Formats: sequence, C-alpha cells, structure tokens
Amino acid sequence: MASQMTSQTNSRKPRVVLLTYPGLVGAHVINRFAAETEIEFVGVGLSNRVFKGANHLQSVLRMTKRAGWRFTLWEIALTDMAWFFVQLGGGLKALKGVETFPIKDVNHMDAVQWMSALEPDYIASCFFNQIIDEPVIRIAKVACINMHAALLPQLRGPEPCFRALERKLDVTGLTIHRIDSASIDTGPILHQERRHLPRDISVSELDARLWADGADVLCRWIAAHPTALAKERPQPLESEDYDSWPTSAEVHDFRANGGQLVDWAVYRAELRNALSGRQPQYFERA
Repeated sequence: MASQMTSQTNSRKPRVVLLTYPGLVGAHVINRFAAETEIEFVGVGLSNRVFKGANHLQSVLRMTKRAGWRFTLWEIALTDMAWFFVQLGGGLKALKGVETFPIKDVNHMDAVQWMSALEPDYIASCFFNQIIDEPVIRIAKVACINMHAALLPQLRGPEPCFRALERKLDVTGLTIHRIDSASIDTGPILHQERRHLPRDISVSELDARLWADGADVLCRWIAAHPTALAKERPQPLESEDYDSWPTSAEVHDFRANGGQLVDWAVYRAELRNALSGRQPQYFERA
C-alpha cells in the first residue's frame, strides 16, 4: 500500500542536490526540479559514464555485445544524442543559476567535496546510473534518496521500463526509497504510487513519461518532508526481483512479440518539450 504524503510546517525550504543522467529523461527531471517552488534546488550532478572503468566507446561496444545494436542505438538516442540536441537548441533554461558538476565516479573525493560544499538536506537520485555509497549518503542532512520507476521490490535494476513492457504488465509505479549502500534498489521504502501502464507504448515514451512523473512525485514528497523522513518500511528481500541490462535475445523476443523500443515521432515531440520546459503527460493512477 502506498504511503501518503503529509505536509510538515517548516520556515526553510530543503536544499536539494539532484543526481541524474544527461539526456531526454534527465532534461525532464531537471526541468521539474527547477520548477518546484517549495525546495531550494542548489546543484545537479550529471553522470558522464555508462559502465564503471570504461570510456564511452568501450561502453558502446560492451552494451552492443550484451544487448545488440538496436538496444544500444536506443540508449544512445535517449541519452547522448538527446543531450546533444538539447545543447544545440540552447541548453536547458532550468540549469541557469544552478551549479552543475560532471560525475564520473559519484563516490570519488571530488564529487563528495562538491556535494558537501552545497550543504544539502537531501541528495536525490532520479535516473542516475551509478551506485551511491557511504561517502555520499553521509553528506545529506536529512537523507540520500532514490526514485525508481517501478513498484519495488518488483523490477529492481537499470531498465525497469523495458522490463515492465517485456512482461506486459498492466500496472507499474513509482518508488521513493532511502539509498542503502549494501545493494541496488533495496533501501527502505518511503513512498509508492501505482500507475496504469498503457498498451502499445514504446520503451522510449514510457521512459520519458514515467521518469518525469517520478520526478514530480519526488519533488512534492521532498517539499512535504523538509526536515525529517516519513515512516519507512523495509523491502522484502526474500522476494528480490533483479534484472540487469537485457540480452540481445531478450530484445529480439521483445520486438518479435510486438514491442517497440523507440517511437521517433514521440521522441522528437519529447525533445521539444524538454527544450521548452514542458513536462510530458503523466500516467493515470492505478
């Protein structure tokens, strides 16, 4: 059952550092955080790696070997290519005045010192692809939290939107959880909301819309809990459900069963939305 957001009276807005990945989804997430009037958005850390210890070319080759060229092309379109077009179009207005920092290793001293200097109440991860460890967790005065685009403990792992469509789920959701350095997507759950999953939607559209929806939920939740965490509940790890990046065989089967990785018309529309600061249409609550 989803916990309820409750407002807490506080004279000072919570200071928030956002961690995300530059691209179409990251642009929507940044725009939503910048638009939230009940938080103080003080910095955004932008991941600039795909796999730890690998440069971009090595990452592309590694991804292609595992998931195939179609999935790799889609990932590039969602991230690096989309960010290129965002920059070509003048960049995000939402980033004006917000301190940004490129992050190759979120737990490295340089990144830790940057975040520490901003004195955040919350460090919020949303569509971020690096494992956050104790040096970062300890920085946040209130909590270091993550938004996951699924109903944890269901669909743990880096591609919850692909997995939801692969399994033909009717309902998915959004989870805010406290980050636990012991494992991936396993920290205590703070808030959950269910969403109906539309039929015949591409992975690219689900990614753009669901993560933007998650950023909206995350912003409102932080604003409602500026100085203390709400009641949390541990995840049932005995029912762990973790999937890594899909294999080329899984991608082939997904497409053979009618799945679509990217709808290019929707992709172009979402790029225009990102540049203008408009958020996608959010999904119906389940």
